[in-house]
Amino acid sequence: WRLPRARNLSMFAWVQTMFDIVLASIIVQLSGGTSSGAVFLFPVAVVGSAIMGDKEQTLAATGGCVLIFTATTTLHSLGLAIPLTVTGEVDLQPPTEFWTSYLLTIAATVSVGVLSFYLNKQLVRFERQVSRLGALTDDMVRSLTSGLITVDTEGRVVFANAVALSYAGVHSMIGERIQDRFPSLRDGLIPSRHGLRIATQIPRTAPEPPVQLEGICSTLRDADQHLLGYVLSLEDVTELVRMRAALERSQRLAAVGSLAASVAHEVRNPLAAISGSAELLEGSEGAERDKLTSLILRESSRLAGTVD
Repeated sequence: WRLPRARNLSMFAWVQTMFDIVLASIIVQLSGGTSSGAVFLFPVAVVGSAIMGDKEQTLAATGGCVLIFTATTTLHSLGLAIPLTVTGEVDLQPPTEFWTSYLLTIAATVSVGVLSFYLNKQLVRFERQVSRLGALTDDMVRSLTSGLITVDTEGRVVFANAVALSYAGVHSMIGERIQDRFPSLRDGLIPSRHGLRIATQIPRTAPEPPVQLEGICSTLRDADQHLLGYVLSLEDVTELVRMRAALERSQRLAAVGSLAASVAHEVRNPLAAISGSAELLEGSEGAERDKLTSLILRESSRLAGTVD
């Protein structure tokens, strides 16, 4: 009840452990003392301390239970305190059973304490490993230069890294439908086994060009191959698209330049023939004149064909 509002978890764990031990002691004393059937509450309190706290707290809880139970048992054996019962009658055990019950309870409490101590060490070690693994995963995702988005089977975003958020121009899109942010994905995400290449764009306020994104969509499955959703890895290829368009334009201009050079070559040869024939035509007559005139006509026709 108090845990969700606890600010200092370490202090809360100590207070909870002390409360458990005191409550266990009271219940044991109100139900017959050493012969009470509620003595199992001491090992339970030790287990609780191991779950909530560290190994020092586990050892302290074990020692506290042993000291309290030993003190009350000693007082009972000396007749300085009388355990209470529901009926008000005191069930006095023979000394052998009395001390046997005491030793069994102490042995159980210490055994549970030792076991809980080692289990607590394992728990702390695993917690640190999980924490390091989680931190490593966060660092890896944070260091990605591409956008990473995870969606469920209904297409709602369950995770998006900072790069993906910067692509979309928002601070969060958890719970939103992926199609709302990337309209070109409205047909759904049905990637093949090896992943599906996708391309989309995000419009920007004029005159800024839209952000061009390309990437891969893969299925997200658990260890049993059950479909959990989809993973989208997106790259900003706006500059690449611009460079691609510039390259295509350069290729077209190069083709035009090549065509112009070819045309110039094809035009230059007939012009040279026509010019030479015209010079020779000035001093020629008869058959030679007809030959030169024929050459001029033929090259003129060839030139016209090249221009066409």
